[in-house]
Formats: sequence, structure tokens, C-alpha cells
Amino acid sequence: MKPDTGGSSVGVSVVRSAPQLRAALDEAFLLDPVVLLQPLVHGQEISIGVWTDDAGSMHATGASLLHLPDGEAAFTYAHKYEDAGGWLEIPAQLPAQQLAELQKVALETAAAVGVEGLARVDVFATEDAILLNEINTMPGLRRHSHFPRLVAASGTSYDDLLDSLVRQVARTRAAA
Repeated sequence: MKPDTGGSSVGVSVVRSAPQLRAALDEAFLLDPVVLLQPLVHGQEISIGVWTDDAGSMHATGASLLHLPDGEAAFTYAHKYEDAGGWLEIPAQLPAQQLAELQKVALETAAAVGVEGLARVDVFATEDAILLNEINTMPGLRRHSHFPRLVAASGTSYDDLLDSLVRQVARTRAAA
């Protein structure tokens, strides 16, 4: 369960019982009047970055793979920012065929929603399918944030990423 808006997994709860449901709803509704209920998916949690270079071409980065502490089911705010364990494997060591399929899904997802500039596409990879979890069209851009780390692992420096994004915006504005 999670609030409809916001970010950084604030208000995300895994609910396994009726008493947990009330507490999770109370927390989520403090943050947003709309709450999303999703099934708990058991699979690899993988992210792929997509970004438009200064020539207007969309690229997909390599992948990150989330590793949670034993017994944990969701990557929460505490995991991300309060040292509650868990880590991102960047670049994820995935079979080439799986990575290519994930990159294709990320690029198709970005195109379907009209991404311009950058986004991070988060999926669950199960034995049977790739399931879209969410697309973050405004991922963190600090040097050590998730998205710039994905781009860096694909061979583009942080400075080159920012330069490319600024040039892409300038080109888009000049064409308007």
C-alpha cells in the first residue's frame, strides 16, 4: 500500500493482516487522499534509466537490482535514507538477454507515456513476466542518486549527463 503521490517510498507499507491494514491506511491517508493498493510481487526489483541525449536520441541504461535484508518485502524510506539495510547492485549482473528485454520494456514504457529528458522505470521480474511497478519522471539527480549511478555505470559521466540534459532542453525550447 502506498500514497498515490510523493516519492522516496514515503508511506509505503506491506500489509499482511487486518490490524496492519488500519495502521497502514491511517499512515497513507495522512500523506494523500488517494491510496494505492497493489499485490505484493515476489520477484527481482529492477530499475532501468532512460534519458534523451542532446541529439534527441533516447537511451536505456544498464540495470540496478535491489537487495533487501532477509525477511523484508519492500524498499521503504528507511531502507533508502535511514540505514535500515538493503542495497542496490549497480550495474546489476544480469544475463545479456534479460538486460536487453528490460531495456526494451523501459524504452517502450517511456515512449508510451511521452517521456522527454529522463526517467527511471522500475519493474518486477518474475519467472513468468516483467511487471511494471512505476515510472519516475523526476528521479533524483544528485551525483550519488540512483539515476546518475545507473547512467555512470553505463559509461556516461555525471557532468556529461547534466550537460546533455541541458543541451536537450535548450534544443527543444529553440524548436518551439
